[in-house]
Order: sequence, then C-alpha cells, then structure tokens
Amino acid sequence: MYEKIRLEYKKGKSDKFYEIILEGKVVKMNWGRIGQDPTSREKVLSNASAAISFFTKKANEKKKKGYVKVEITEEVKKDEPVRFMRIRK
Repeated sequence: MYEKIRLEYKKGKSDKFYEIILEGKVVKMNWGRIGQDPTSREKVLSNASAAISFFTKKANEKKKKGYVKVEITEEVKKDEPVRFMRIRK
C-alpha cells in the first residue's frame, strides 16, 4: 500500500509543511519551512496495519494543530517542481 499526504501551516510568520508517506510497513516523514531543505525521518513498523494506524495518527495530530491538507494538482515529471493547490476545509 502507498499513500502520501502533505499538510501546510501558514499563520503569522509561520510557513511550514509536514509530509507523510506510507509504503507498506514503512512511514516516512518530511517537515520544515516551505522553500528550505526538509528534515526527514523514517519509521519501520511491525506490519502494514500498524503503519496505517501510525500514518493516520500523525496526520490527525498535525490537523489538530492547524495544518491544512494540500492536494497535488497535476502529475509531476522527474526534475520538475511540484505544484500544490491549497484546499481549506
């Protein structure tokens, strides 16, 4: 299973993102200020079910802090910048 979510937080001078990628039993996290090099971590869980739970928990934690989900608007080609569209819910 593969799933990816990108969340952004913009308030005052804050301009941050948090990206979570689920690949089987591995959850990868990238975060930082938009436009700067991200910090990255990877967590390997015991099975895919545990990874899905962790992925969902992290996404919900960030949403509670005010992060908003950002959708990718088009397919990205290699070496082409990623374009995002902000959706407020």
